[in-house]
Amino acid sequence: MPLRYSDLIDIMMQRAERLGLTTTAEQKADAAELEVYVFQALLHVTEVIDIPIYLQNNTEIAITSSGHNTYPMPQDYGRLIAPRVQNRRGIYLYDTVRNVDLEYLDPNSFARQSSLINERPTQFTVTQRTLWLYPTPDDNGTDNYTVRGLYVQRVERPELDDEVLLTYPTALIDEALFRLASDMGRPIQALAATRTEALTRLVNGNK
Repeated sequence: MPLRYSDLIDIMMQRAERLGLTTTAEQKADAAELEVYVFQALLHVTEVIDIPIYLQNNTEIAITSSGHNTYPMPQDYGRLIAPRVQNRRGIYLYDTVRNVDLEYLDPNSFARQSSLINERPTQFTVTQRTLWLYPTPDDNGTDNYTVRGLYVQRVERPELDDEVLLTYPTALIDEALFRLASDMGRPIQALAATRTEALTRLVNGNK
């Protein structure tokens, strides 16, 4: 039976009340508040870990045009994947014959470069959901280039009926309760320990 976000909230409410993470006289947890913390937890784990279910393999991130070096990233783009190899972030160039990895530069380093002629791009960066290529693309013999690659999808706030797709879904509970306790000024050592353990399990499970 699939675990849904409503189930996570129910579990969180019980744990929050046992730990005294409540603000009402009745010592009851606020379900709506916990929903927000679960979403924050989901955003955090998908930001620090390349979780397979949130990876998108896009064969057409952009079609280049001669003389143009900026292109909008797809609507579902969230962030680049973590480096697998130095200066490789999962984005590559297809010239109708072969795929070649593009070298990633941080935006500051990229901004110091100047493309004087149009030719095959070898480097890229991403700022404000815009892809920048260097050198500025030529027309690849009128065929143009296709930018392809793997990235982490933008994470939307889940509905309560949505299935929790993480390998270790309790990691969201541990992260959310840790954040709730911290925001309330009630740090609990046990929560910090379980949160670290849960994130480690997620990382190891995705290798």
